[in-house]
Amino acid sequence: MLPAGVAPFPKLRVLSLHTLYPFSDDVLFRGNAATLEYLEFKVNPHIVDIINRSQELDGKHSVLRHVIVHRCYGSEEQFNTSEVDKHRFIGVLARVAKRLVVSAPMFTGIPAEAVQHGYSFMNIQVYDTGFYALSLFTTLSLLKALPSLVNLKSGIGSLGKELEHMASAELPDYVETEYGPLETKVQVWAIGACSSQGKAKLVDYILLLALVCPELYRIEGLSGALSGNPDAIAEALSGDVYGKYESRLNWLLRCAHD
Repeated sequence: MLPAGVAPFPKLRVLSLHTLYPFSDDVLFRGNAATLEYLEFKVNPHIVDIINRSQELDGKHSVLRHVIVHRCYGSEEQFNTSEVDKHRFIGVLARVAKRLVVSAPMFTGIPAEAVQHGYSFMNIQVYDTGFYALSLFTTLSLLKALPSLVNLKSGIGSLGKELEHMASAELPDYVETEYGPLETKVQVWAIGACSSQGKAKLVDYILLLALVCPELYRIEGLSGALSGNPDAIAEALSGDVYGKYESRLNWLLRCAHD
């Protein structure tokens, strides 16, 4: 361990770790607050603790724009990290970043929780969960927490326990009343994957998300998510439940056939 105050990489611009963080302190983040632009690492309890205790990363890295947090397979059972520490970990990383990739399942929905505890995600313009699925409830909560978001990549999960008990006929009016229109700038949603739970309410998930995102105009991977049945959207928009929203949602037909 280097003495406190020693900065071995004062001009570091890119830090991409393909192994676990190897040091016992925040030595790699010292002295590069004005240069570090890209940070990528695998998450485990040790790096969570390092970042949470560090005085170096806490808002000082003014040009850190890209933060990528990967899942560390086999480490999930080691996590006894409190929710408070998870909130701080993501909150610190997001303080100045514009692009935040969190492909670690236990952290993908954390911003939606952390914002309720005083953490700000005003700068995040791109949020990416990789192929990991989020419930619709979590996705809607994330969009509320990320008001500057322009691009979202996430998988399709269930509607969430808060919504899945409702009949399909009740969902559009309820979601629009409770969530819409969201104060979000999101324009593009890239579907990462569709979980087995997500397939049961797939069309509802897609239509409900589009319904409350006023600036959303493109969904990438929609035809693939519909599993070769691009007419599913058209059928829903011509039915009783979503028919009254057809004029607002008919742009989805183009995405469904891309």
